[in-house]
Amino acid sequence: LHHYFRQGFSQVTNPPIDSLRETRVMTLKTRLGNLGNVLDEDRSQCNLLQLESPVLSNAEFAAMRATVSIMPRTALLPSSNDGKPVRRKYRMSCTRLSRWLGLVIAALATLTSAQNYPSRPIRLMVPYGAGSIGDITARIVTQKMSENMGQGIVVDNRPSAGLIVASVAAAKSEPDGYTLLHTGNGAALTVSMFKELPYDIVKDFAPLSTLGFFDIVVIAAPDSKFNSFAEAIAYAKSNPNKLDIGSLNIGSTQYLAIELFKTMGSLRAQTIPYKAPAAAIAGLRGGEVQIVFESLGAVIGQLRANTVKALAVAANKRSALLPTVPTIAESGVAGYHAASWAAFVAPAHTPQPIILRLNREINAALATPEVKQRMLDVGVEARGSTPEQLRDLMASEIAKWKEVIDRAGIPKQ
Repeated sequence: LHHYFRQGFSQVTNPPIDSLRETRVMTLKTRLGNLGNVLDEDRSQCNLLQLESPVLSNAEFAAMRATVSIMPRTALLPSSNDGKPVRRKYRMSCTRLSRWLGLVIAALATLTSAQNYPSRPIRLMVPYGAGSIGDITARIVTQKMSENMGQGIVVDNRPSAGLIVASVAAAKSEPDGYTLLHTGNGAALTVSMFKELPYDIVKDFAPLSTLGFFDIVVIAAPDSKFNSFAEAIAYAKSNPNKLDIGSLNIGSTQYLAIELFKTMGSLRAQTIPYKAPAAAIAGLRGGEVQIVFESLGAVIGQLRANTVKALAVAANKRSALLPTVPTIAESGVAGYHAASWAAFVAPAHTPQPIILRLNREINAALATPEVKQRMLDVGVEARGSTPEQLRDLMASEIAKWKEVIDRAGIPKQ
């Protein structure tokens, strides 16, 4: 406890805050300082400590408790209800006193850092390569956040299988709000795709907000015999294992979206994985596959140039970019829904005031017409959330795709 008073307070500075809150904080420091002096005078009496100290009025105490919610009420509550400061004697064990004083000091430090946040640039770990849809989305949002917050946000691209490299680096960072992670449905898939991971996407991170949702679109060659996705479904049911469907590599959202489609549609078809969207489109044009499931952002240029045609979208509603294209559910597979999505998270134990500040900044950026349009241009629907909604989304996505992966018999890496 002596160390707390001599070392802890030396690192707590007064932020530029309003006078009322400053009065609260300084008053609390004074009270704790008085207790520290008592301990300095006689640290040998550590079983029971009797002390006398002025306390706050009821109104002041209520305001103080709102700022430092962990303050033990029995230690500071005045005996008078007339609103006047009183003096009162207390007895408590040294161990108990030490415990709650340490918590109060930690709360003061957290309050101070949260009010100053951000005081230096923030680093965003991005598990995708520069120029990818995920990278572009992150940069669109962080650019607006940086303008609003008055601090730079540095994008640190660390692509790897399973998003592991960036995720581990973020999980091991200090939970101070200065290192964030760009994540999404890929993290939910990774949980069931790997035998073991060096991080836990649920326990090691604090959710901030979703950024947006990436539609998956079903495309065909311009001269395809399928003029609608309903026709493709009918063909697959009449000709088992004759419909060849292209996607990205095994375990990708596109690949698993196909597996979910085959299960819910009760049909048999061949899934042909490709290493990149360009390879899948080349296979489509060359007749290797008849349809392809791909991210809308990756093929929006080809759709605008009419080098491919859209048959359906995998989301539960039509895309704003393709309002005339029906969903897979509308085409005959009731209840079907699959989409990629992106989000920002912070290391676990990041102070709640910082989490709430970041959530506000993310949602404010996403609400601007400029950001919405820029994201829509690359096939992403800007959509924020609360931290709790993101936590629920991650949990539901982990459960949903685990079932798909297990049913498809995809081996774990």
